[in-house]
Amino acid sequence: MSKSAPVLVLPRAHCKSIQKNPNFRLTLPWQGWHWPQQWLWLSRDIAETDENFLQVIPYVVLRNSEGKFWAYARGKSDEARLNGKCSIGVGGHIDDIDMGDTFKDIVSAALARELHEELGINVNPSKFNPAQWIYDGTNPVGRVHLGLVYVLPWPDFVEPKSAERGKLIELGFVSRDEILNNPRFEIWSVLAAEALSLTDRQNEGGDR
Repeated sequence: MSKSAPVLVLPRAHCKSIQKNPNFRLTLPWQGWHWPQQWLWLSRDIAETDENFLQVIPYVVLRNSEGKFWAYARGKSDEARLNGKCSIGVGGHIDDIDMGDTFKDIVSAALARELHEELGINVNPSKFNPAQWIYDGTNPVGRVHLGLVYVLPWPDFVEPKSAERGKLIELGFVSRDEILNNPRFEIWSVLAAEALSLTDRQNEGGDR
């Protein structure tokens, strides 16, 4: 993607929890949120340094029946800072090719496009609701990005495969603890794995 291409952003002022805690790491459950009504398109070269805005990144997590997360290492990437990092999230910036009438339509189009480009799979994103937001305010890059996490249940009888050889190096399904104890995992993966595992434990406790 060209650095001058427009990307979808939310005004930071409309994200109250982040506005109050700009320098912290946060996970915010989707439950109780409404789809944002105010968004705009901003040149990425501006959005990368203007902390008045948050670039929205759909972040799709694949989980199997054991609750483990599919993980991969990045090969060659347009984002040099991500090369060699491990992740459990498939996704990327939302650009104007994903244009739609509502925020939900735009994010859904981007989500479907990313899964097709990265893994060669086709999904109907309207069947999935977001699980949480993730935000890392501890560094300048993190302060201008906001992850929207989706969970895609994955069948046990097939392994996900990268659609582009060498771009993603499959590591298979890993547990929360394996993610937390491996410093190669990017912080968004750590935040997502912790929050989703906590939700699992809360739901299990609520069923007793």
